[in-house]
Amino acid sequence: MIQIEKHDSIHDIISKIKDCPKEYIILHFPFGHCVLHNATALKIIKKSSQWKEICIKTSDITAKKIWEKIWFHYRVSQSYMHDTPKSELSIKEYLKKSAIEYKDEFLSLIHKKTLISSKYSWHENGRITPFLVYLWVAMLLFIFIYYFAVNKTYVHITPEIHIKNKGKNFVFQEMAENEISHNINHIKMRKIQAPVSLKKTFTVQWVDTQSISRASGSVILYNHTDEAIPLLRNTRLETVDKKALFTIPDQISLPAAKQTDDWVIPSETRVYVQASIYNSIWNLVGTQWNLEAETLLVFPWFWWERENIYARVEKTLQWWTDNLIKKISRDDIERAKDSLEKELKKEAFDALKKAVEEQNEIGNITYEILGTWDITDYSNVEIQWEELIAIGEKSDTFELSGSITATSYIYNKEIVLSRLRNFISENTLDNVEEVLSVNEDSLRIAYIISREKNPLRVKATMQVEVFYTYNFLGRENYYLENFKNTIAGLSKSDAIKILLNNPKIHDVEIQTRPFFLENVSWIPNNIIFKVED
Repeated sequence: MIQIEKHDSIHDIISKIKDCPKEYIILHFPFGHCVLHNATALKIIKKSSQWKEICIKTSDITAKKIWEKIWFHYRVSQSYMHDTPKSELSIKEYLKKSAIEYKDEFLSLIHKKTLISSKYSWHENGRITPFLVYLWVAMLLFIFIYYFAVNKTYVHITPEIHIKNKGKNFVFQEMAENEISHNINHIKMRKIQAPVSLKKTFTVQWVDTQSISRASGSVILYNHTDEAIPLLRNTRLETVDKKALFTIPDQISLPAAKQTDDWVIPSETRVYVQASIYNSIWNLVGTQWNLEAETLLVFPWFWWERENIYARVEKTLQWWTDNLIKKISRDDIERAKDSLEKELKKEAFDALKKAVEEQNEIGNITYEILGTWDITDYSNVEIQWEELIAIGEKSDTFELSGSITATSYIYNKEIVLSRLRNFISENTLDNVEEVLSVNEDSLRIAYIISREKNPLRVKATMQVEVFYTYNFLGRENYYLENFKNTIAGLSKSDAIKILLNNPKIHDVEIQTRPFFLENVSWIPNNIIFKVED
């Protein structure tokens, strides 16, 4: 006898028959196997068995007419549930077993045959009492109520959040305090000013070269490559941390390395080097040019070959800075003036923002400066230095003082946000998307379309970030209905995979009632979707 499993296909059954050496084979099918009701499949099995005689054994006798037409032998057997005590069956198996038993008894009543089982003791002249008929009807009614009323599946979905930049054009116009704009796309602006003064101390960078005793000495250059490397005069070498910079005064050539079968012997060239006054980032470092022997030096212009072409200090390089003299140069002054002007503009703009914050706090309004450096104007820039500082004067530091006036324009941020919200709401697709929130802190000028002066008039695109979710509960939205038909009857895990594969869904949780059911209800109307925030 060959045991056929529920998941066995026609190919699996034919393989089992061919592997069996017996001439008379009994195929034991489980109840409800699809092959039992498929005449074509049975013909293929019979033809493939060739000379072997096949007998079907099963408890499913509903298709015996098909077997008889194909000339199959068959035996009626009890399923495994008939041999298992009811106390060891699950709820689903218990209901199925009871239904089969009552079905057999009901068929016996119709055909006036004796019962297959003799476990009932209330029989009269081979006929079953009406009690069992009523019990069978009650069982069918219970199953109907169970599957159509009690069996429910709750699907909790969390929509995916999409961020979009939404913009609208507004005209910002300078107006008097008592003027009113009647155009919904025009925003009133008001001028605001902040004068600032600042004094700052700067460090002198220029050093009298006659007062410097530069570090110098010999280093050994190494070349691991198979090519000679020519070096021009004043070729630079620096430490790995870039704090010290040296130059090779003479023009030389590094010989190529010697190649052998087992290793490479690098070429070694001894050269004289001298420290530069400043390093590669124009800092005067001083005693950090004093390098110990064996310190690694690299070529800044040859960084991709640092492992093959480099230098090492042969003996300690010394540089004493006791007689270092700094003098104020015109370059020091110009650099200081540029730096002070940037500081003045930053301080002035910060003063504008502080003034706006104070106004907002006093009046409980949401004024904001229009734009940043593009709209803000800086005037009355004055930096004094001629009378206080002499070029060439010996000094380590010097002071500069300056003043500036920043002029900008403010507008009511809440009015712009309110009109943007209305615009976004009017342009949201009905039954498709839903606005979750608007990021007010992201409000900004995306583009300046045009600008006019006296009075100032700026046409600009104001943009804000909007968080959208898909509107699954829209009246004309059939997404959920399609989901119900797609996942009906599937296992929880398969249903979750299908739903999560949709780009509009972020997370899914499925609950079934009763709790012991592992599959989604096969009735779409019993699948209830709930959209989580």
